[in-house]
Formats: sequence, structure tokens, C-alpha cells
Amino acid sequence: SLNSGYGPYAGARIRLHPNGDYLYSASNGLSPSDFEKYDVRGDTARRLYDSPYHGDYAFNGDLWFSGDGARIFARSGNVFRASTSQGQDMVYGGSLAGVSTVNAVAQVGTSGSVLVLGAPASASPWYPEQAAVTEVRSYEPQFLALRGTVRLPKFVANGTSHQGEGRFLFVKGD
Repeated sequence: SLNSGYGPYAGARIRLHPNGDYLYSASNGLSPSDFEKYDVRGDTARRLYDSPYHGDYAFNGDLWFSGDGARIFARSGNVFRASTSQGQDMVYGGSLAGVSTVNAVAQVGTSGSVLVLGAPASASPWYPEQAAVTEVRSYEPQFLALRGTVRLPKFVANGTSHQGEGRFLFVKGD
């Protein structure tokens, strides 16, 4: 249950931080988009605060955590820090090069490659949420430098070739 009479906005995406103590939510359908944090260590979830930004950086309605929980990846491709200190929490920390829209983020272990299922930056700059998510990009974990890109395979249906589009990303620990 939530205290204070309100919780995440309708349509928000909510994810549990890897430490299990906090929920983060990403608003959808609001302008500007935002993140919020909730403490779930007790019987009732308690809203703590939202991001320190109001329209400075796009969040675009979804979020994922790095394997160690130190980073928050936004659907927009922007990257933020996660911290137990409010002054350091949800602070902008860069962006994923070459991505306009993110559908999923997964990290191999807690220190391996960061894999991103996303639409290339060249796709639909005016409507990134409508961009086709056609590639998996690999980033090194420390500075998020791009290591490489793999295009999703095409498939044939009723004799016609179609480009594959991704919605989910699953990674084996090895």
C-alpha cells in the first residue's frame, strides 16, 4: 500500500531497485516526463521525492537499472545515477550514444557489458517513441563507450521479408 494518499501517476512504469529497498517510477503521458522514488522498506510504500529536473532531460516513460544498481537508464537513452543520498540520486550522468529510444537494458552480471535494445538515433527524431527498435547495442560498463551493434534478424511471413523489432531483452549470466 502507499501512504500520503497518492502514488505514481497513472500509466507510470515502476521498477524495484536491485537492493530491494526502493521503487522508482517513470511517468508516461506527462510533459515533462519525470522519475519518482518510493521507500518500500516498511509495510507501506512512502514517496520520497522526484528527480531534480523539470524538463531539462527526457525520461520518456520507462527505466532500467545497471546490474550493480548504480545507474538508471531511461527510455530516452539518458543515464542517471541512483543513490541513497537525495542530492546524488537521479542526477544526470550522460547518455547512450546512438540511441533514440530504448525498449530494454540488461547488464551481463554486475560488471559486464551493458546491452541495450533500442532504435538507432537516426530513427524518427520528432517521434522517438514510434521508432522501430531494430538493434542490440553493446556498451562497456564503466564509461558506456559503444562496443558494437547487432541488427535484429529479418523474418519471412507469407512470402514477404520483414525487419525484426525487439520489445524484450534477456541475458544469460555468462
